[in-house]
Amino acid sequence: MKTFSRIFLVFTALVLLAHYLPSAYWMLFSGRYRAPYVAYSCVAGGFVSMRHGGESTDYRNVAGERINRDAFEQLLPFQYAGQLITDGRMPAEICGIVPDYNKISMERSFVKVEPSMLDMPTPNFRPLFEAQSGRLELEAPKDFLRLGKDLEFFVAASNSVDEAKSALFRQALEDIKFRMPAKLVAGNPDTRKAYDEGLYALDADGNLFLIMQKRGQPFVENIAASMSAEDAAQLATLNIRHIVVQEQKNRDIRALLIEADSTVWILHGAGFVLSRIELQGYDYARDELMLRGDMLNYVATVRNEDRIEVLAMDRNFEPLARYGEELMNRSKSRAGRVAAYLLPLALEFDNGKSGYLGIHID
Repeated sequence: MKTFSRIFLVFTALVLLAHYLPSAYWMLFSGRYRAPYVAYSCVAGGFVSMRHGGESTDYRNVAGERINRDAFEQLLPFQYAGQLITDGRMPAEICGIVPDYNKISMERSFVKVEPSMLDMPTPNFRPLFEAQSGRLELEAPKDFLRLGKDLEFFVAASNSVDEAKSALFRQALEDIKFRMPAKLVAGNPDTRKAYDEGLYALDADGNLFLIMQKRGQPFVENIAASMSAEDAAQLATLNIRHIVVQEQKNRDIRALLIEADSTVWILHGAGFVLSRIELQGYDYARDELMLRGDMLNYVATVRNEDRIEVLAMDRNFEPLARYGEELMNRSKSRAGRVAAYLLPLALEFDNGKSGYLGIHID
């Protein structure tokens, strides 16, 4: 018994040291390595960059030449429209478009998908907002939808099932051949958004549906039935693992569909057009994905500790140009090389890539 106790104590001490020693080491010696900001300039027809280093910021044009901040902002007029207008530097025409600040603002969009957003506890109780309430802002509903083996609306105040509303929505789904149980349900529960897109759900057969509430009544839609025949055939082949619902001001991007192999598809437009983002090295379990849009282009950025990939596309998500760069990180620094010898084993309980706690060995 004493032997077991000693072994257990030694093991516990080693685990704690493997966790706390690396943390203390990096608190003392870790430098801050910030990835560059790389954007596509329609004015220059290529990529420009901004890099923060210490107290200075390095701006580069398409040719890689160092420029000042004013010149950098003029290469990205849609992004810095407010500043250019304030300074009186807004050009009369941008890539064939006469600039209008309201339109520029309306068409500006931003999507960010992090690994921890996709790997986290997700309770099967979701708000289904009233999409046509007549109010300027969305209001949190008094009930929550549970969609799995069955469809039920739970009234929060009484913790009871609203049988009438549940039956109404259940029948609406049955009428368009939705088959229980639902494999995947996704939505955006935030009230601070431009409008409500509703919930997207995969049924037992893997078919994709949209569920909304309009003036208290169900509005349900089989996505494939609302698409072109070509897109519907492509949708049927997808192995969808994650759905990221979007409510941008311009109502263009409706959802991101991420497959098990990390292929990313965009549902966009009133007719649910399906477009693939032609990324070369994206891994949703490891990488951060950002998608920025303006009046002419979308730019997808994939970033992790080791590399950055930037893909510029037109408004139909057709590729225009691609940029890639290997990044400096702490493992490649002098402190990282020393740590590899002094601290061969490091245990982390939260690696920032998941919403769950676990044991991660570095």
